[in-house]
Amino acid sequence: MFSGQIGVSKTGKPAAGSGAQTRLIFDAILGLLGSQGATPADLIKLVTFAVGRSALVEFNAVRDEVYSEWFPTDEFPSSTIVVVSGLAAESILVEVEGSFVCR
Repeated sequence: MFSGQIGVSKTGKPAAGSGAQTRLIFDAILGLLGSQGATPADLIKLVTFAVGRSALVEFNAVRDEVYSEWFPTDEFPSSTIVVVSGLAAESILVEVEGSFVCR
């Protein structure tokens, strides 16, 4: 299980826009999985928190692109998306938490 991943650079600055934040989040998730000897195929569930419905357009576009790379057979982990009015910092537009299996 991993806690909320947010779209910030290595210096801690949030990326501009929900699409750029989403890309950084999925990059972080891939790195986290790799550090545990896991791959995207080991993901069980993802829960996404998006600030406002407007954040979903870019989130969905990036997620669909990443999923096409990670899950070429269209066998996705279960997923929940929650639209919220805000996250811990005003500049954070998307947060993703999840569960995976270590083999």
